[in-house]
Amino acid sequence: MNICRDIWKQCARTPDDERPAKFQVVDTLQAFWQEVYKTVATARLYDVTALLDPFSEASLCLRRFERTIDFADLGPAHPVIWAEAADRRMPAKIAALLTYEEYGELSSQAKRARQCGILGPVKWICRARCFIKREYRKSLPLQWEWQEYVDSQGHSAGSLLQPLAFPEYVDRMVDDELKSMDRLQSDLCAFIANLGLYAVDAINSNRASLTAHRAGTFRYQMVR
Repeated sequence: MNICRDIWKQCARTPDDERPAKFQVVDTLQAFWQEVYKTVATARLYDVTALLDPFSEASLCLRRFERTIDFADLGPAHPVIWAEAADRRMPAKIAALLTYEEYGELSSQAKRARQCGILGPVKWICRARCFIKREYRKSLPLQWEWQEYVDSQGHSAGSLLQPLAFPEYVDRMVDDELKSMDRLQSDLCAFIANLGLYAVDAINSNRASLTAHRAGTFRYQMVR
């Protein structure tokens, strides 16, 4: 995967620990990419380019992203999934890093979910972090994270979209590269994350494409 390789390159440098130091300096930028790398290294990689067209038709991304698909099974096909898509009509490659964790009733995520009206029952939280890469440029993490709350049957119990905090240098990179897309970035993150969820559902259902159900519209909650 092209974005994966770019992340691995950014993580290839190791701290110089040959000279003893009285004070330890923490490189927050390097620590950020190392954390991403460690997560990606355990991921199952999927090229979901073939799913992009049917998903785009079912989930039109206009001024506001709205999920118009009823997913049948969003349970963890694998604990960590990297879903990447590329298309010649797109100016950039996109990827979603999906990580599943057991839902803990006393966790901070559970508290936030209850505050936003997600009362369960919930078994898993799927966190989707989104990345974009233009040709000949470094991969960029987008500044929003999608959290999908999933019950024991694999059905959605609710979703949250919330901003992420990055090291200052990553913030500057994202601002410089995507300044023209600032107002669209949350919707782009929602689109990429749900493409990843679309892939999970397709994997769990043993089918390459899904039928969109337009009877109702699923709206996410944006946490600021």
